[in-house]
Amino acid sequence: MKFNPYIEEVPVYVPGVTAESLVKSRGFSLDEIVKLSSNENPLGPSPFAVEAARYELNRINIYPDNTYNDLKKAIAENVGLPPEMVYVGNGSSEIFLFLSLAFLNEKSNIVTSKHTFQIYKISGRIVGADVIQVPMRDDLTINLERISQSVNENTRIIYICNPNNPTGTYLSESEVRRFIESVDQDVIIVFDEAYYEYVTADDYPDTRKFLDRGNIVIIRTFSKIYGLAGLRLGYALTSPEIIEKFEHVRFPFSVSRVARAAGIAALKDTNHVRQSRESNERNKLKMYKKFEELGVKYYPSQGNFVYIETWMKGSEIFKKLLDYGVIVRPLDAYDLPKGVRVTVGDDLQTDKFLEAFERVIK
Repeated sequence: MKFNPYIEEVPVYVPGVTAESLVKSRGFSLDEIVKLSSNENPLGPSPFAVEAARYELNRINIYPDNTYNDLKKAIAENVGLPPEMVYVGNGSSEIFLFLSLAFLNEKSNIVTSKHTFQIYKISGRIVGADVIQVPMRDDLTINLERISQSVNENTRIIYICNPNNPTGTYLSESEVRRFIESVDQDVIIVFDEAYYEYVTADDYPDTRKFLDRGNIVIIRTFSKIYGLAGLRLGYALTSPEIIEKFEHVRFPFSVSRVARAAGIAALKDTNHVRQSRESNERNKLKMYKKFEELGVKYYPSQGNFVYIETWMKGSEIFKKLLDYGVIVRPLDAYDLPKGVRVTVGDDLQTDKFLEAFERVIK
C-alpha cells in the first residue's frame, strides 16, 4: 500500500479527555465532571445562536450557499473591514490547511515558535514542508527577533499565536510592528488570534492595521468566546489576493447551514460576549489568588486559560485530578512536561477545580 510519505512525520493531534470517557472509566455522572481541558466557553453559546441553529435544522436537506456572503458580511461589519477581506472555514484549522495547500510544498518551510499550537506543525508537514520551531524567551513569550532571524529563502509562512496557546502570554503592538517590518513581504505572516475577544491588555496589537501590506493573515474563531466549538466555524481576515488562492484549494460547502446561521446570530449578541469576558476575568483572578497562596507558579494569561507549573509532572497532576472528576490539559505534547493548562471555568467549576487542585498539591 502506497501513501504520502510525509504523513509518517506528522504528529497526530491528541485532543483533551472527554467528559463522556470519564463517565465510563470513573463512574461519574456528566453533571459531576468539570472539563477544563479544551478552552471552551463555560457559559455555552448565545441563546440567539442556539435559536438560529435550531431553525436551520429544518433545512439541512438543502446545501448551504457556497459563497457564504451573508456570514462574511456579518463578520466584516463586526471587525470593520470590507467583506472581500473575509474568508470562512470549517473551524480555523481548515484555514491553516488552506494555507498549506495554497502556499507550501516539500521545498519550502514554515517558521513558528516552540510551545505553541500544534496545528501549525501538522498542517505544514502534511504537504512535506519543513517546520522550524524557535525557542521561546524565558518568560514563555514568543521570541520574534529569533523568528525573524530564522527566516530563509525557503520560508513561505510564519505562524504567530497571540495570545499564545498554551502559555497565555502575548506580544505587544510595538514589538509586532517591528517584527512585521523586518520580514520580507513575500513571506506570509499568520496571526492566530483565537482568544482575541478575551484580551484585556492595553498594548495588545490591532493587527488589522497591517493588512494593507498584503502578506498578513489574521485567523479568528467562533469556538472560544462565542461558544460554538461543536459547530466548527472560523474565519480569516486577509488580502483579496490571498483569498483568491484559498478558493483554488477548498472543497465546496465545508461550512454548514447550521454553523453559518449560529455564527451570524452569535456576532449580534454583544451581551453574551460581555458576560463571558466578565466571568473569565473574575474566575481567572480567583485562580491567581489561590495559586499564589499555594506557591504555584503561574503565567498571567490573556486567554480563557492559565498555564501553571508545579513541583509535580503535569501528567501526574492530570491523573490525580481525574479522581475528583476534574479534567485539565497536561502539556507533554507541547514539550512542557512540568506544565498544565487549565481552562477558566464558571464560578462553580472554578471553585471545584481549586478545591481539588489544593488537595492534589498538598
